[in-house]
Amino acid sequence: MYNRYSSAAERLLLLCVRLGCVCPPELWSVQVVEMRKQFGRKYAWILIVCLVSVGAVRASVAVAETQETIADLEEVVTGTEQAADAVQETIAGPPVAPAAGPETVTPGEEADETQGIFAAPEEFPEESRETFAASGPNSGTTELPMMQITENGLVEIQPSRIVFVGDTASGLSDEQKAPVIAYLERYYEAMGGLEMRDFSDLFAASANGQRVFNEKAIEYEIGVRTMQESDLHINSYCCELTILNVSVNTDGSVATTIRERSICRYAQSPDIDSEFPKLDHNFTLAQQNGRWQIVKHMQWDGCFWTMLKEYDGKDLNQMKNVETVFENKKNTLLNQRRSSLPARTEGAASQTPAVGHPYDREAAVAYARQYIGVRNAAWADYSDGGGNCQNFASQCIFAGGIPMDTSGDQKWKWYSDGVNGTSSAWGCSLSWINVDYFFAYARDNRGYGMSAEIAADFWSGQPGDAIVMGTPQDWDHTVLISEVIKDKNGRTIDYLLCSNTLDVKDFPLSAYPQVGGRLIRIFGWND
Repeated sequence: MYNRYSSAAERLLLLCVRLGCVCPPELWSVQVVEMRKQFGRKYAWILIVCLVSVGAVRASVAVAETQETIADLEEVVTGTEQAADAVQETIAGPPVAPAAGPETVTPGEEADETQGIFAAPEEFPEESRETFAASGPNSGTTELPMMQITENGLVEIQPSRIVFVGDTASGLSDEQKAPVIAYLERYYEAMGGLEMRDFSDLFAASANGQRVFNEKAIEYEIGVRTMQESDLHINSYCCELTILNVSVNTDGSVATTIRERSICRYAQSPDIDSEFPKLDHNFTLAQQNGRWQIVKHMQWDGCFWTMLKEYDGKDLNQMKNVETVFENKKNTLLNQRRSSLPARTEGAASQTPAVGHPYDREAAVAYARQYIGVRNAAWADYSDGGGNCQNFASQCIFAGGIPMDTSGDQKWKWYSDGVNGTSSAWGCSLSWINVDYFFAYARDNRGYGMSAEIAADFWSGQPGDAIVMGTPQDWDHTVLISEVIKDKNGRTIDYLLCSNTLDVKDFPLSAYPQVGGRLIRIFGWND
């Protein structure tokens, strides 16, 4: 559930970007990541050294230009001071743990070459500042080129609901894009009406197994949504598609990875934008009978992965009895999901205990909505090392004022990457990054630190509370409640959630494919 990502090279890269002495951040990320993928870390060092050298040259040029314009120096200094003040407000970093109780250290305070460099986080990466502009009372509504923000903060959905964007949009021809757009249009039509659509004409005749898998995965998703008490019909949607890569296979087929960014409005919460900022699709397209058709498709969300799992890596188009296999699996999963619904509503009546310090729920939710689709650079990111969901939830709770806890038997801390279960103010506890260990901390902690309850009625949660998903033997996902959905009688019927890996913002709990769940009510903290 954890890995080491704070290598010296990565820290040097982060520091150089912060100083702005090299090229734009998007060029750093592309070049260094690709270098690491293809040749390993040591060659990435070479690239970093080169970039730093370029930065030195740029610095020399900047000095020369400054000398030539010395007459304007006073004005430049004034502007720089104002900019510095603005930057300081923007990159304030994670909240500092309250001073009361055992000694606390803000992440990065004692950082060294072995602990990592944790500069204050940027609000958004440079390449995303324009498209991730926060706006409106929804606290996380984001503006896309085709999605204009209205006066009430909602996204105004344009008639053209699915579009390719970015410089890579030309990586596929219009004829190749056509089946991709048609597939997603029918998918959203199915989610809008919660009724299956016919996808057969979009798949090649040789791709029967892939067609069956995709149709059963969508039927499973519809089944999950229709069994809920809440109304999960999609009233409206819009999405942008960015082509990440394209390659031509030896048989002439075209393989591409496409990233979807979508915003939906559900019938149960028509005034709230629910967002998937990064949902990746793998398509393989082939030209048959004069038009391009799908021979393979996978979208990396919970429903599709839950359906695929044990068949990952197998050629579904060659699978025997593929219709029966996936029909049976769909029904098994739906039965499991249905049987978990009553259990999730059980629980003892909850009473709020007295705490020394209250939990700032609004601050926790605001942080959650800010770091969906992007990461706070002051913290490690475990997305590729077991999942970032618990790390993200811990950051949100910390932003709500709950201090790190290094006292007693139960600890909850993150000062730097690398697990350390001692009371020292360095490293991190497993409870910060692992779902099972966090659940144990919330259940067992007494005295200093977080005060929480794990046996409350499931529908008694409030914004800022956490939910763990899975089973008591294996909690495997953590989310943060961002909104409570009630019926006309004031009874809670659903929660909207924020989560990392897979990133979602204000997404309905009832649409999640995971079986089971447990509410963790957070009351505050004690000295």
